[in-house]
Amino acid sequence: MAKKKDLEVLGDVYSKLGEEVVVSEKNDMTVGDKDMTVGEAPLEDGGDCDVECEEPKELKAEEAPETKEEDEETTEEVTISEEDEENALKDAQGGINNYMAKQSAFDTLFAKVISEDFGMDEQDDLNALGIEDATPDAELGEEGDDEPSEEGEVTVTLDKELAKTLCDLLKAAMGEEETDEAGDEDVADEVEDVADDAVDDVEDVVDGDSGDAPSGEATGEPIKIGVQNLEGDPNGSFPEYSLAIQAASDYINAELDGLGGRPIEIELCKSVVSPDDSQRCANELAADGVELALSTLNFFGNHFSIYQGSDIPVIVGTPITLADFTAEGVFSIGAGGGCLGVHTGLVQFATGEIEALEEITVNKVAVPWADTPPGVVCYNDLEAKPLDVLNGTTPGESARAGEKPELTYVGVPILPASADVTPQATEVLDFDPDVIIYSAQGADCWNFVNALGRLGWNPEETPLVLSGACTDFDALAAAGDLSKGIYLTSTENGLLSPLDGLEGQHLDNASTFQTKAPEYGMPEDLLFTGFATAGFGMMMNIWQMAQTVDGEVTGQKIADAFASTDGSLPAFGGSPLDCSNAPAPYVAVCSAPITVTQWDGTQLNQIGGTINAIDLVAGTELRPG
Repeated sequence: MAKKKDLEVLGDVYSKLGEEVVVSEKNDMTVGDKDMTVGEAPLEDGGDCDVECEEPKELKAEEAPETKEEDEETTEEVTISEEDEENALKDAQGGINNYMAKQSAFDTLFAKVISEDFGMDEQDDLNALGIEDATPDAELGEEGDDEPSEEGEVTVTLDKELAKTLCDLLKAAMGEEETDEAGDEDVADEVEDVADDAVDDVEDVVDGDSGDAPSGEATGEPIKIGVQNLEGDPNGSFPEYSLAIQAASDYINAELDGLGGRPIEIELCKSVVSPDDSQRCANELAADGVELALSTLNFFGNHFSIYQGSDIPVIVGTPITLADFTAEGVFSIGAGGGCLGVHTGLVQFATGEIEALEEITVNKVAVPWADTPPGVVCYNDLEAKPLDVLNGTTPGESARAGEKPELTYVGVPILPASADVTPQATEVLDFDPDVIIYSAQGADCWNFVNALGRLGWNPEETPLVLSGACTDFDALAAAGDLSKGIYLTSTENGLLSPLDGLEGQHLDNASTFQTKAPEYGMPEDLLFTGFATAGFGMMMNIWQMAQTVDGEVTGQKIADAFASTDGSLPAFGGSPLDCSNAPAPYVAVCSAPITVTQWDGTQLNQIGGTINAIDLVAGTELRPG
């Protein structure tokens, strides 16, 4: 299907022909003059080409002189004498007819655009191509004359690039170079290049090069997007998530032409940790007529059926429930795959890579876990189960299954917002673990770290690996020596990385987040938190999908674009999305790879490469707990 960029390409072709090709006769008639209407003057029929096509010289888009100076290197003349006209016309006509019988790249592109419905009537298409007022050449003569001129020589002045292109076309028409098979291959290559332009534009922006990608302020019809977020509840509150979504939306509207020209209008519904409130928000947003719903992180997963009943696609930022992992028609795009990627990654790192880094052997793992509805699932299915796969008590398809038969672990539930977690910290340390892994909301993480510290723990003696949800630069700095050496999960192209030393996409993504988020209203004290990056990255990836949509961008078309991702496009602030190959039964998860960073007292530094540990639960049955 043709894209809007195809129309722009054809417009460029016509405008260049009108501006760069100048044809003059002895009587000073000019065709292609910039001050003339397209097709206002005649072209002389027939003629021989007496220029070398191999190296056309640089020609200026201006009226050519009637005579050619010997020292003039910037123009070429094509002179057609009357005595050669008839024979030349016959010779060229046969070759050109044979060539034009085959569909060229231009023909294919032209047909593609003409057959496409861009939401404009036929006259608009002609206007876009710049030929709405064109008159057939056969109907034109000299100024003030109704009959075409049949006398005089013709001089054609072309710029070098256009002259070379036309010469190559003539040579192909006369059969001088390419066989039919080679020509067909070139046509296919040219058409494929044009079709890939939209994808190239997306990659340019994600990689930091705006290229021909959309820019400027969006002025079309708004697209309403609903955001359902937990805020104001001590059991789970993430205001940084919605603030980052709004900041990214404002940036996209102001500088990136919105979603296909449509400015984003955010409808935010704040909810508390309650099944009823989860459904209340879904009902309100559906009634508001949103085209797309964003579920930041939800503790129950009972809201999807409401959106599905209203035919509203759902994008999940941080998947933490079984519904987030397994619901059909839901796309969990959060970098690291929420619990699926992060918790299996915690297990992988704590039982594998950390042994070489810390020069230890891991046979005992302590797993404090958030005692919430999603915490129960994430612990049982994505921490306890992979640990059992490693020690061989649960069968699995992983290459590491049964690798550590001596491995044991202890799970310690911790209620969110607990005032004192000393008993839980004591239980963890009494297990005498080789390593500790923990994932919870930020405040609970550091409450637990402080409790460990009061009991004499330090990260040099027993390594601690936290999930990215615990990331809070202020808390890390406030903990002093107690936090130095702590590991935290992150994502490929993580947005919180120090800019020094970064390069390529990672540098461009992190720079965009760290500059544009505060510029568009993200509070500085919430900027360097894990869920701020999740919200900003969520919207940037929605914008990226919108660039691949044909025609008007809608919520459903964005969801369809996510569904078709296959890992070939870069993703903002994470690994490439691959929704089409999500592993069963976790069919809704589009991204699972993570990275690991370590706090050195002043900043987080990445340790090693990416980790994708979902194979630890491959071939296993769900264990919701």
